Amino acid sequence: MQEELRANHLEWSLHHPGFEVKLWSLDELLSLCRVGGFTWVAQVLTADAPVPLQLDLIRFFLLEQLGGIWADLTVRPIGPMPAALLAAEFVAIGVNGGAPVFDQRFLAARPGLECFMRATDKVMRGGFDEARRMSGQGALAAAFAASRRPVAACLLSEQDTWGSLLERRSLDRDADWLPDPMATLEVNAARPTPA
Repeated sequence: MQEELRANHLEWSLHHPGFEVKLWSLDELLSLCRVGGFTWVAQVLTADAPVPLQLDLIRFFLLEQLGGIWADLTVRPIGPMPAALLAAEFVAIGVNGGAPVFDQRFLAARPGLECFMRATDKVMRGGFDEARRMSGQGALAAAFAASRRPVAACLLSEQDTWGSLLERRSLDRDADWLPDPMATLEVNAARPTPA
């Protein structure tokens, strides 16, 4: 399992040499929360909250604060991301063809996008109650649709993405190296390093 994670990290680094490729740990996320004054985010991450809620919160928090590319550990690049895609303000893989619903495994954005702050708010409204909580997909789609200013978005189709830009890999979630569900909070987050 560790070899798969190293290979994933290496592939992102090799295909994107101008990017910082980071595998986030819980301690690093909590440190970022403390430095930025986001104690409520740290509280949710350390509480006995549902893991999907924690993952949605981390995903939206990192993209809103830092921007860059969010790729779950199961997502690997086939090659470098096209320049036009990297220049967009918001990049997502649309699912279901109709109203924008985004695949949460791969998202990219410029820092400070309002839709991520709004999506975080929508996800948190239901608290830890799974029945009342809005899903991350639903929250981001609603927040994106309600953006106050137009967002220069690049919405990719599933057909044009999986197998040509990105590939999905499955991970053994029961492997020995996963001490508890919090280990699944580690993600690849890449953003350009200053020139």
